[in-house]
Amino acid sequence: VDSFRMDEQGRVLSGSICLGSRQYLDEAERRLSEHCADGVVFLMFDGNQWQGGCWNSDHSHPVPFTREDHCRACVELAQRIHTRYPDVLIEMHDMVSGPSVNRYTPVYYKYGLPGSYDENWGFELMWQPMEDIRSGRARALYYYNLACNIPLYLHVDLRDDNEHCLVFWWYASTCRHLGIGGLHERAAVAAAHRHAMARYRRLEPLYKRGDFHGVSEEVHVHVEPGGRAFVINLFNLSDESRVISGTLSLDDLGIERDLWYVTPGMRAGSGFDPQAGTYTASRRLEPWSAQVVEVRALEAEARDASTAPDSEARTG
Repeated sequence: VDSFRMDEQGRVLSGSICLGSRQYLDEAERRLSEHCADGVVFLMFDGNQWQGGCWNSDHSHPVPFTREDHCRACVELAQRIHTRYPDVLIEMHDMVSGPSVNRYTPVYYKYGLPGSYDENWGFELMWQPMEDIRSGRARALYYYNLACNIPLYLHVDLRDDNEHCLVFWWYASTCRHLGIGGLHERAAVAAAHRHAMARYRRLEPLYKRGDFHGVSEEVHVHVEPGGRAFVINLFNLSDESRVISGTLSLDDLGIERDLWYVTPGMRAGSGFDPQAGTYTASRRLEPWSAQVVEVRALEAEARDASTAPDSEARTG
């Protein structure tokens, strides 16, 4: 009750918590710290949206309590947790609009402050991920990655995915912290998901810590730090079978050119052009489908015994 908001006339707004009150912040810190002490390593700050102003002078916040004060309080709670548990990952929903497809607060807002949050929320594109892809809404994740390197977190439902694992690979490519759930009713699709997940686990460092580059909405590139390996995600976002192609500049991607590389399953029209300093990936894809192309330097390949290369090429 002590943390409930108060209006300008001094009336307590029952059930409406002021997230900037010392009472709330102290109790939230206590409870979250208990979880961290028990081994929790990831916290999602959901339900943190702006509830409105507060005029309660007993809350130890400015009166009136503004949106800016509210954002500062959200970050303060993250800082309190990080002071005691610096390695715990904290995802922050929009501090004004909360769990919504709309983004009110700038995506970078207060991210770089000491002890602040670690990840942004993926715009609530989780409940019907296939419909979000088909409608074009999920393409916002692609453009976010072009503009911002703050990791996104999203947990998606795979029950409406298809046999090509389009949902799985789209969100794996655009969300550095990926959560998945929902067992598909078709055994073949569920098996495809297990295979995709095993492959994702092997490529996880590139997706989570690699540099993201976008050739187009349908061609995404993840480059290993150091430029000795990269993964290309190809997507056919249409109702017709099409050849999806993308040509990458090795210099723009930071790829070391004086190395031998292997590319499993190379197709005609794909590969390195040493003179142009490019790599082209080209595949015919079924409607609403995805493919993954892996390219690794031989040195990196030797460290990954699970990959069986079909071809080799030298960049220069």
